[in-house]
Amino acid sequence: MKKIKLLLTGLSLVLAGIFAFGQNIQVTGTVTDGSTGEPVAYASIQLKGTVVGTATDLDGNFTISAPANGTLIFTFIGYTTQEVAINQRTKINVVMTPDAVHLEDVLVVAYGTVRREAKTGSVSTLENAVIAEAPVSSVDKMLAGKLAGVQVTAATGQPGAASQIRIRGTSSINAGSAPLWVVDGIPVMTGDQSYFANTGNAISSINPSDIESITVLKDAAAASVYGSRAANGVILVTTKSGKEGIARFNVRAKYGISQLSNDNDYGIMSGPELLSFQRDAIVNAGFNPDDANGRYYRPMSLLDGPLTNWYDHLSRVGNMQEFEINGSGGTE
Repeated sequence: MKKIKLLLTGLSLVLAGIFAFGQNIQVTGTVTDGSTGEPVAYASIQLKGTVVGTATDLDGNFTISAPANGTLIFTFIGYTTQEVAINQRTKINVVMTPDAVHLEDVLVVAYGTVRREAKTGSVSTLENAVIAEAPVSSVDKMLAGKLAGVQVTAATGQPGAASQIRIRGTSSINAGSAPLWVVDGIPVMTGDQSYFANTGNAISSINPSDIESITVLKDAAAASVYGSRAANGVILVTTKSGKEGIARFNVRAKYGISQLSNDNDYGIMSGPELLSFQRDAIVNAGFNPDDANGRYYRPMSLLDGPLTNWYDHLSRVGNMQEFEINGSGGTE
């Protein structure tokens, strides 16, 4: 008999708890920023343990139907998640605290942000201190030997010509293998854009001294943001911008020399030797080099004029001088 009474008493208590928990009340309130006091718009409010939820309006106000003994979870990007017990209250105001630690763990990628531990792609970055050391004429040559898995090959020896860049090798036989360049969030055309020559390197128009950082996305994870154009990797270029504070001025001066590394004692003919060689060739061909009306007129009087050693002009030691002055600053 005692066992039956205990069982009935337990069932009564369970039913009473379920009944009490099942009574919903209308809960209203406001969500504000703890540092500024401004309302937090579109903050998420969810009833703990359920899929029931709502969001604040532009003024930070919310309304939700929830059990009197339930718990509300308040979340928003950049703020600490809070759990607030209702405790029979119909009015709940919540002050959310900015989560500085959470913001430091965010990695900016392309057009959005992801948590650093959720970023599975391979990323390499060159900072301004490393970029400034490279005495190069264009941005693409700046990557040579600086990043693992990035191969930079000069297509020609012409100054300013476009370089061939491969990220983790050649990825296609017939299609292109060049990476996608994105400058300050805008995809740009790269490579040879000229019609008559191969010196139309579009990316060389960016001054290397104006670059803040270069980030290289190496694997297919970049395609989730940039699409199929990122199949061969992505090179993100961020240029410098003014910052609040006193104006800053930078002065750079570069000087260099260039010469043939080894000409293998290459010898050329002198003026008399070249003329004698030409006259012998004309005679051997059956013509007269002294015939003014002939097809091959090469008289000895050509030696009376000025003689120029063109090889000496082309192979002399070259000098390079470059001077830069730039300033930056800004206000609120």
